[in-house]
Order: sequence, then C-alpha cells, then structure tokens
Amino acid sequence: MLNRRSIRIKAMQTLYALDQGRKANNALAEDYIKNSFLPDLNSMEPQDKEELKAQEKEALSLYRKSCPDKEINTKEQPADKIVSVVQSAIELYYRKNENDARYFRQLMIDDMEAIRNHTYEVLLFLVDFGKLADKEYIKRKNNPALKNIPSFKGASNLFNSPLLNALKKRLDRRSLALSEDQLLESQEFYKLLKKDEKYQKYIQNGSPSFAEDQEVMQHIVKTVLFKSDLFAAYMESKDIFWKEDKAIVRSIASKTVKLITPDTLEEDTIAELSMNWEEDCNFFKKLYDYMLEHEKEFEALISAKTENWSKERITELDMLIMKLALAEMCHFPSIPVKVTINEFVELAKNYSTPKSKKFVNGVLDVLSENMQKDGRVRKSGRGLMDNK
Repeated sequence: MLNRRSIRIKAMQTLYALDQGRKANNALAEDYIKNSFLPDLNSMEPQDKEELKAQEKEALSLYRKSCPDKEINTKEQPADKIVSVVQSAIELYYRKNENDARYFRQLMIDDMEAIRNHTYEVLLFLVDFGKLADKEYIKRKNNPALKNIPSFKGASNLFNSPLLNALKKRLDRRSLALSEDQLLESQEFYKLLKKDEKYQKYIQNGSPSFAEDQEVMQHIVKTVLFKSDLFAAYMESKDIFWKEDKAIVRSIASKTVKLITPDTLEEDTIAELSMNWEEDCNFFKKLYDYMLEHEKEFEALISAKTENWSKERITELDMLIMKLALAEMCHFPSIPVKVTINEFVELAKNYSTPKSKKFVNGVLDVLSENMQKDGRVRKSGRGLMDNK
C-alpha cells in the first residue's frame, strides 16, 4: 500500500530528477551564449574571432555570476550584446526550470496513480493464467494418450476456483482487460507458472479447498511473478520507478486476493492504493511545492550549519534530503519533528552514502531545535507529541 514513506521517496526522486534537469538547462543556456558569439558565416563583413572569443568568455562569466539572482549582476559596463545575450540565457534557464518543475510534479502524480493500473495488470495476469490452464486442459483432455496423466487431473483448478471467478467479476465490473501485447506477455509468464513446484502440486489435487486456492494464488503473485527476472524486466520497461513501486503493487495485489473469502465472493472490493489517496496526493504536492518555494532559504540554513564542510563534500542527495525534511517540519504542523527526522534519516541510509545517516541526523537535529526556538517550526495536534 502507498504510504507516507513511499510518498517521501517519490518526492525525493522527483526533486532529484529536477536537479539533474537544471544541470541540463544550465548547459543549454551556456550553449546559447557560446552560439551567440560564433562567427556569422553568412556575413560579408570580416569577423574578429579573437574578439568574439573574448566576448563569449565575458558573457559566460557574467551569466554564471548573475544567474542565481535571475538578473544581470555586475559593476562593470559590458557591451550591449553581452548584456542582451546573458539576459536571454538567464530567462531561458529559468523558463525551462519552471517547465520541468511542472512536468516532474505531474509525472510523479501520474506514476503514483499508475501503481493502481500495475496492480490491475497483475490481477488480470492471474485471471488469464486460469484461462490458459483451462485451454491447455481441454486440449490435452481430448488426447487419449494424455488425459489420464495423474499430474494433470487438476489442471483446471485455477480456472474453476470460486476465488478466481470472484476476482474476474471485480475486474470485469471495472471494464478491465489485458491488451493483445499483455496477453502475449501473460503466455510467457504462464510458462514460468507451469514449471513451479508448488503449482504442480496444486494441480495434482482433484478438489482443492478455498484456502488452498487462496494460498496458491498468493504464491503466484509473490513468488512466480515478483521473484521472476522476466517479470521484473517487463515491468521495468514500463515503469522507471519500478524498484520502489513493486513492493506497493505486490502488497495491493496480494491483499486483494486475501480480501476475497467465501463470505465476500459477491462483493466488489479491490485493495486501495492508499487509505486516503486524495489526502496522500495532496501531501506530495504540498511537500514538493513548499520545498521548491523555500529551497534557497533551506539551503542557506543547512550551509550555515555545515560551514566546516565544503560544498563538494555534501552529496547532492544529502542536501536534497535535508531540504525536504526542513520543508516537512515547517509546513506540516501535525507531523512530529522526531517522525520527520527519523523518516528522512532512513532515506539517507537507504539511498545515499554509508556516512549519510549520521551526517543528516546530526544536521537535522541541530536545525530542528534552532527552528523550533525561533518559531519557524511550530507544531500542533499530534505534532506536539514529545520529540525527545
């Protein structure tokens, strides 16, 4: 199930992607400056290449000095062309950054919503396995040489399972079906299922119980599919965030199978993406937006407390994790400071360097205490719980 920790991870991933986009946009802006001072091959006038090279160098220096302030910042009097080119480069850089910020924000929201579609796909594969098993059973049943094979007597167990039929009805009510390409993939995954020892034992049972149906379907989801390199490669080709998403999809698919009992066969329940999707989605949007709005302020606070560390020694990811943590502390009064620190230290431990956990914990601990004292972090409700 999608939870606040997974949303924090997605916020971190999204903002890291945005940081990489900024680097690319900076390179584009600098390329624009360089191209602006190339010799004009269509001009009939003589071109002073040395002068153009000097202007390019001056323009790049001015851009790098002025870009953080979003406007020309110099006491000198550069040539009009240099000023014009640099101003255009700055505008290009920030325009592309703003477009990227909107794009990555929506991309992550779409990805979180796509988790539900991935779950449906897994459940549809499960239903299709039953159909494929039944087709194979009918084909082999009509072959006198094969129909009495003991290991084949229960080949239609999956297809005839009340649980699987209840699942099929729930998916049908949502007008969900596999595409032609997905049906082809399902056949490949079914080949894995046929080789599975537990499944082979299941189809030797002439009349499995509901509990045995449920157990083998859980096994198909958790082991046959989610421990398969073939399935992993397929999902990774569709979802660049599959490494994080797979645990959520597996959990929701498995829970859906578990929710179907003899007493709930006629119900319409499929496990939800989260306890409150709208609230969780808003949490992501607010965390993402607030961090970007106050990014420079948070970076200055962190830099002031890590002045003995050169900027190069603080990894990009550590800086990003700490900025996100400060955004959460400041903007979500109901989340205790201790919870925020623990969550983001865990992110540093799992996604950054071996030393990051201790470093991030120490910086956040000092900053949180100072920010509570000066009123920048104010907690209410559950957030007032003792953080010590």
